[in-house]
Amino acid sequence: MRNRVFWSWILFMIIASVIAVCATNLQAKEVKAQFGSPQLANRNLPGLAVRTVEEALALSDDQIDLTTAILLLSQETYRDLYLINIDVNQYRDRIDEMAMDVAKKIEKEKDPEEIIKVINRYLFQELNFTSISEEIESKDFFLNFVLSEKKGNCLGLSILYLAIAE
Repeated sequence: MRNRVFWSWILFMIIASVIAVCATNLQAKEVKAQFGSPQLANRNLPGLAVRTVEEALALSDDQIDLTTAILLLSQETYRDLYLINIDVNQYRDRIDEMAMDVAKKIEKEKDPEEIIKVINRYLFQELNFTSISEEIESKDFFLNFVLSEKKGNCLGLSILYLAIAE
């Protein structure tokens, strides 16, 4: 069961990453256009209202809220593997706050490398996140773990970057 869940998670992450990369350009333009009064680019997506992974995957690519879908998958997996319930809305609100902070910090910056530097400073210097590489456990991949513990491996932190960018 754990192996199936793990590989389902990895497959979902690959698909979600591809969707996020395609959607990020369009959404970043919308955030920048509204910077006078920052709002989240995904504020009207139907994907924000879904309550299960299956509901999220039933949506078309342009309707999925990546963060919500990832957190729902984390919720199901944590419940199945660790018998722990997580609050999707609490974690999504935290991501929203982080995205708003980053949007204010990047202002009119257009260079992708500079934007990544801003996000790096924000996460690792201001919020004190750390990167872990030794003895990676399966929970290190999950967005809720990365947010709660302020640490993650390369995949877990990449998911955080995608969630902020979305």
